[in-house]
Amino acid sequence: MSDNRPKKGPEREISDPRLRKQELEVAPLLRTTQIVIWLGLGLLLLALAWWGIGRRLTWAPVIIGGLGVLGVAFWLALNLPALRRAAGTRSAKMVLNSVGFIIFVAGILVCINVIVARHHPKLDLTKGRIYTLASQTRDFLKGLPADVELVAFLPQGDVYSANARELVKLYSAASPRVRVTWADYTNVTLAKKYDVKYPGTVVVQAGDKQEKITEVTEQHLTSAIMSVTTEEKLAVYFLTNHGEASISGGDNGISQIKNDLANQQYEVKELELAKMQEPAVPEDCSVLAIIGAQIHPAPQEMAAIEKYLENHGKLLIALAAPPAPDFASLLSSRGVTPLAGIVIDPQSSFMGDATAPMVAPEASGSPVLEGVDQLVLPICRALEVAGGTPPPTMPGQPPPQGPATALVSSSAASWLQPNLSAGTKEPENAQKGPFAMAASIDESPPPPPQMPGQPPAQVPETDATRIVVLGSSTALNDNLVRLFRFNANVALNSIAWLSRNTRMVSIPPKTEEMHQLLLTNTQKNFIIFVVMFFIPLAVIIAGTLVWWTRRR
Repeated sequence: MSDNRPKKGPEREISDPRLRKQELEVAPLLRTTQIVIWLGLGLLLLALAWWGIGRRLTWAPVIIGGLGVLGVAFWLALNLPALRRAAGTRSAKMVLNSVGFIIFVAGILVCINVIVARHHPKLDLTKGRIYTLASQTRDFLKGLPADVELVAFLPQGDVYSANARELVKLYSAASPRVRVTWADYTNVTLAKKYDVKYPGTVVVQAGDKQEKITEVTEQHLTSAIMSVTTEEKLAVYFLTNHGEASISGGDNGISQIKNDLANQQYEVKELELAKMQEPAVPEDCSVLAIIGAQIHPAPQEMAAIEKYLENHGKLLIALAAPPAPDFASLLSSRGVTPLAGIVIDPQSSFMGDATAPMVAPEASGSPVLEGVDQLVLPICRALEVAGGTPPPTMPGQPPPQGPATALVSSSAASWLQPNLSAGTKEPENAQKGPFAMAASIDESPPPPPQMPGQPPAQVPETDATRIVVLGSSTALNDNLVRLFRFNANVALNSIAWLSRNTRMVSIPPKTEEMHQLLLTNTQKNFIIFVVMFFIPLAVIIAGTLVWWTRRR
């Protein structure tokens, strides 16, 4: 008995010659559409690779990508009925669900990446916080008075510009008023527009003002932004004609301090009171600096300086070694008395030189010492700091401090050397330390007493006399400042505090520290034994045990 039912699947034969003829005619077309889809996908991948490598959307990848899209669209148009039928099957629905889930997860990842790219969240775990802007810079950027554009000629592929690029990104992320334009120094048109001649240059522009930076550091960038957004500059006068350290450089010069002040947008000038018919400190003087005077100013000059201080003047004074003047007439009545001798400190000294004490700040919270870990004060005069006569306080409140405050002091093993020719030999009955070697004086009125349980009272800022005294003028000379940067920071911090210019407090340089692991021979031998013998032996034993267990 024969089975007349039609065969299914591949066993079914087409008996009608016309249908077999149509199938033979359609077969080449199906093969052509398969070639078209693979060719279209290949062209799309080639266009994406071309654009990704060149980073420029030229006509070539656009045309190739367009041909690829046409090929894929042609295949979809010819196979649309078959695709519809296939989409109704159970396996196709499972595939579509999986593809939809993958697209959903990919969409979430894309959104997260877009948010991260726009807001630049970073976690700086370095010890020196080298990838974080200083608090002074952040405070200044929050109050920017105008929009600033940074045109950064920092190529992306240049390894030497990588740190500078990251620093510029921190500025744009810190303030919405800072806009960055990335440029390549091979862009001749843009380089001519900003007159840029060297790679690694950043142009800082605000309105009609423009500054160029070739050494991209945080201090230079912040200073340039201050320059193009600040209308007025504070004037710092350095007293001359008494053997003071020269701001022009030379032996014992302080040109580095002058350059740093200029970078922070101060106007640095020299003051020659001795050449004036009626000596007087100029009215635009924000800070008067006396660095290492070797001879005493004339009485008329001292009277002019005293009058300046009585009118809420600001003074930075660094004393030279005896027999140079100690300016006790200006300082003693305000709580700081220079002693007749220099500090010898064999316990805490720089490179074993007892005449160059290396000290750590002790007045925590003082703006003068912000960012300063240690100070080197060679040939330093000793200072006696008096607490003054504080006003009475409320019961339970700590006693207030006087106007004078010691900033750094020598160790208890130090002594006062009145005779410099005796060297570091301790004389009999020598006056023992510790001695103050730097001090600040602030004659601002003290805040009112705080009642128990009440928040601190708001005290309006009033102008008052301020003085910073350094016992060593040698600490600020160019050679020592280049060797020991903290000394320069103290000078810059002092001028910023004296002038009440809190935005321009010095930004300490940040360097990436090198961490070394030093091992003894025993420790090295132990690591070699563990890595080369113990771990391989443990793996062999474990493998043998597994093999033996499975064999049984």
